[in-house]
Amino acid sequence: LKILGAPELIAASADEYVETAVRLGRDADERRALSERLKAARMELFERDEPIRALENALERAFSESR
Repeated sequence: LKILGAPELIAASADEYVETAVRLGRDADERRALSERLKAARMELFERDEPIRALENALERAFSESR
């Protein structure tokens, strides 16, 4: 999300995630603008290792915490 220019979508907690989801669910204009920003920046994800490594790390943390 940082690479895509949408760091405001990164939730620090489950409550923050829900707040963001509800806000976007209620505000069609914000949702539309965000969608266009993400579409415009999506090519930034290709040919980069950072997103894959970040997902790897998140999955490893989730697995470790579930034990």
